[in-house]
Amino acid sequence: MSTATVSRALNSPDKVAAGTRERVLKTIDQLGYTPHFGARFLASNRSYTIGAVIPSMANAMFASGLQAFEEVLSAAGYTLLVASSGYDAEREFRQVRALAANGASGMLLIGDARDTDTLDFLQRRGIPCVLSWCYRDQPTLSGRTKTAVASQQLAYAGFDNKAATAELTREVLRLGHRRIGLIGGRTRNNDRAQNRINGVVETIGHANIKARLTHQVEADYSLADGGNAFESMATSAHPPSVIICGNDVLAA
Repeated sequence: MSTATVSRALNSPDKVAAGTRERVLKTIDQLGYTPHFGARFLASNRSYTIGAVIPSMANAMFASGLQAFEEVLSAAGYTLLVASSGYDAEREFRQVRALAANGASGMLLIGDARDTDTLDFLQRRGIPCVLSWCYRDQPTLSGRTKTAVASQQLAYAGFDNKAATAELTREVLRLGHRRIGLIGGRTRNNDRAQNRINGVVETIGHANIKARLTHQVEADYSLADGGNAFESMATSAHPPSVIICGNDVLAA
């Protein structure tokens, strides 16, 4: 059997007869063979590897999102490499460079609160990037439009965090609440948490009724911190009639 036939059986199985493909796979299993990453990359000029940098491995929401991402990539023949940043912009940049050095041909990042260095680096390397858990009509960084990065290199797959909490706050006001508490996530290097807070604060400020934000706390993403923040509000001298939480973990 020729090397070309073996290659087709691995990379284009639909082009090889079923019997031949079965013999190839059986032999591969007996030999314990795995494709060589470097050789595969050189032969096709494609790494079939995608990198993802998430803020935290401990947040179940990121884990479930990555699970869905990996399932789609795997079905398309791609491998996912994952790293975490700890909500640290410099660490995220180091992780992005490390993933690129390991052959990542595309990148998934969370949110758009970061220095320009990260996306400039990806642009220079020609690595497309998807920003998730957020959405903008026009990609921006620190208030400045990055037109070069925006062109065919940067895409959003997410939602408008500010619009989401604005809608939630309007419903709270419609239900008659006028003393409102807010437990938000940490806003440092976290545009999602900041935009959710902005949605609540601005909606209350623009309402033509006597409603006000009586309590506001930033908390780490943990059940304990969410519980402590809730207790401090609920046991205060003049507690709010409703408490809005910036994410599921704090709400739980």
